[in-house]
Amino acid sequence: MNGLLQDLRFGFRMLVRSPGFTLISVLTLALGIGANSALFSVVHAVLLRSLPIPEANRYVALYEANLVRGFTRGTVAPGNYLAWKARQTVFEDIAAYIERNVTLTGFETPELLEGARVSANAFQILRATPVMGRTFLVEEDRPESKHVAILSHALWRRRFNARADILGQTLVLDNSPYTIVGVMPAEFHFPKRTTEFWMPAAMDPERGMDGMSGRILQTIARLKPGTTLDQARAEMDVIAKQLAQANPAFNANVSVNIVPVREIMVGGLRPILLALLGAVGFVLFIGCANVANLLLARASGRARELAIRAALGARRSRIIRLLLVESLLLALFGGSLGLLLAVWSVDGLVALSPQGVLADWRIKVDTTAVGFTIALALATSLLFGLVPAWQGSGPDLNQALKEGSRGSSGAARVRVRSALVVAEVALSLVLLIGAGLMIRSFLNLTAQNTGFDPGNLLTFRVRLPEAGYSQGHQVSGFYDQIIQRLADLPRVEAVGATHAIPLGGFGGMRPFMIEGHPRPEPGKGPVVQYRIVSPGYFQTMRIPVLKGREFTQQDSGGAPGAIIINNSLANKYFPGEDPVGKRITIGGYDDAWGEIVGVAGDVRQWSMGAEPEPEMYWVYSQNWIARSPTLSALRRSLTLVVRTRANPESLIRDVRREVMTMDKTLPVTHVRTMEERVGESTSGQRFNALLITLFAALALVLASIGIYGVVSHTAAQRTHEIGIRMALGARGSDVLSLVLTRGMGLVLIGVAIGLAVSLALTRFLERLLFEVEPTDPGTFVLVSLVLTAVALVACYVPARRAARLDPLTALRQE
Repeated sequence: MNGLLQDLRFGFRMLVRSPGFTLISVLTLALGIGANSALFSVVHAVLLRSLPIPEANRYVALYEANLVRGFTRGTVAPGNYLAWKARQTVFEDIAAYIERNVTLTGFETPELLEGARVSANAFQILRATPVMGRTFLVEEDRPESKHVAILSHALWRRRFNARADILGQTLVLDNSPYTIVGVMPAEFHFPKRTTEFWMPAAMDPERGMDGMSGRILQTIARLKPGTTLDQARAEMDVIAKQLAQANPAFNANVSVNIVPVREIMVGGLRPILLALLGAVGFVLFIGCANVANLLLARASGRARELAIRAALGARRSRIIRLLLVESLLLALFGGSLGLLLAVWSVDGLVALSPQGVLADWRIKVDTTAVGFTIALALATSLLFGLVPAWQGSGPDLNQALKEGSRGSSGAARVRVRSALVVAEVALSLVLLIGAGLMIRSFLNLTAQNTGFDPGNLLTFRVRLPEAGYSQGHQVSGFYDQIIQRLADLPRVEAVGATHAIPLGGFGGMRPFMIEGHPRPEPGKGPVVQYRIVSPGYFQTMRIPVLKGREFTQQDSGGAPGAIIINNSLANKYFPGEDPVGKRITIGGYDDAWGEIVGVAGDVRQWSMGAEPEPEMYWVYSQNWIARSPTLSALRRSLTLVVRTRANPESLIRDVRREVMTMDKTLPVTHVRTMEERVGESTSGQRFNALLITLFAALALVLASIGIYGVVSHTAAQRTHEIGIRMALGARGSDVLSLVLTRGMGLVLIGVAIGLAVSLALTRFLERLLFEVEPTDPGTFVLVSLVLTAVALVACYVPARRAARLDPLTALRQE
């Protein structure tokens, strides 16, 4: 121990005597260790840490699936949910919920709250206990029961100042009173972090939820102890077949898809997080290779010192320990600084992540991350310190003492340094190719035609509560008036409305039948996406109407109504013919035939990367919509789009004023420009490309430094040789070529190895790419040329310096 302390003191003094070497080494390691610690904190929180509920691996979600119609994670019909719940034996219980936004009034300004209607057993399944009050009673989970609500901890504090007497108070939601019966703890978030209240599902097997029918529910279940997923799937398959036989018109080809909750939460994040973790691992290895090169260069300068130590009787293990202690000190200093960088980087990653994706995971540099950083620092000290220590500990005493005056390196040391440079170049190329593919993917995504013109479009949402707007004429009357009032504003060009704004990630699906075609078998008929819109919507969005006409006010009311289909539906179901004038059923109702009056251009409704699907459009004021409680609810919540002649954000105040004039209890929400929505649609790909590009750029800088260091040191070691060559008549260009050939030879070997490794590894990026192959030749060639050019500059600087040597000065260096 005394010897170790002595080595620590000596190592510290040696590092202080070489501040340039120490600073570069510590910063290089800090960048690599910090990036790895930050990414590990994210991976640990998202992929490794248990969910904040007991025995989280027992929680699953149940979906309806219909492979014939092409969906595997569909929402659940209330009747099917109740049948599953009654017949299953593999779950402790199954809970149902549906997200619901309501308008909170009774305060100075109305506010739209994000909430959920849940079955009474949901809190028991989730093992959630309120901090105040109670959860829902079974008798409260019925349509005829009194209205009760539970508050989130955040809403309780924000709107009610954490009042201790909140229980029993009345909350006005959608113009209806609700009695507050409980407050949940701060750490409880279900189904989303932004959920601020809960009300009973109040489900009726015949009518759905307060009259809402159709497939609308989401479910969560808890497996019984000892029950496996395979057992649960086998039983639910049997139940699904029984339901299909009992009601083939509704449940034919409908199966049950059981998915672990963790898979739902992290499935989309896993590929990019693992790719980024691999990228920062490469960055750390490149940094370690750089520091190892610096230590090898430093060891060559200390060859005489180490030889004297050996000559005086120091054993090899003693010299190895001395050199490893210096490496350990560098790693500890780099790790400490890297930990600080990780704390800052984690906050930056969460802030940069699209739409707060990482914010839901409470990511921080905790004790596990600190332990990982310490272990990483120790591992890196061995990684970059062992080879220099081993080579420096066993010098040829005669050779070392002779070469000590000139500080030359042995052949083995030169080979090791060259191998490290080759590895740096190869790994840098892998990262750069990955970054190139991600950038190309992002550019391809942003270059997609949206199908509409997002410029100068302001969008906002207005939701009409059922109380006061229960009749169809009340709903259409309100929207007709607000559209007209907005259209009369001086800077407005056109106004429209839709229940599902493009790129909003929301829509609906309905079966339909074409007049004159055979009636399809139950569960096998075509389904189509639908959009509820206003007259003038296509003009406002500048969606081209390719055939026929757009909706007019004359299409309102009436039965059954006019329909506009998109080009994808026309090509798929009316190939080679003009669909205008043809009739199809609206929303699956056999007696509700609608006439196709136009064919609109395709629009990317779900995301920039999703291909347009067959769609039909209906006018929100058509009377037949009242026959469907689900559609009636949807048309009460429309997004209005306003095309302006000026900056769309300049109309926000006017828009709010007009809505308040018509109904002061209605909040205006989700206010943003259409260009912002387009940007949000590609934010995930932008985030992925940005991070991997940053890591690749860091790797390129570190590799360039490593190349420069090796070429520079090699040229310095050959100063005497260069002097002799020049004295014998060699020109500066000959010396320049000599040094460049040596450096670029290593670079080209690294590029060749990097290309081979990239061909094997980039296939793991395939899920993250859009319209670009993981082995895209253009990207491989371009990135290789860029890396080679940068490496050429890194080699040229020391080569140029060597070419300008004074032969007399070089010959004196003996």
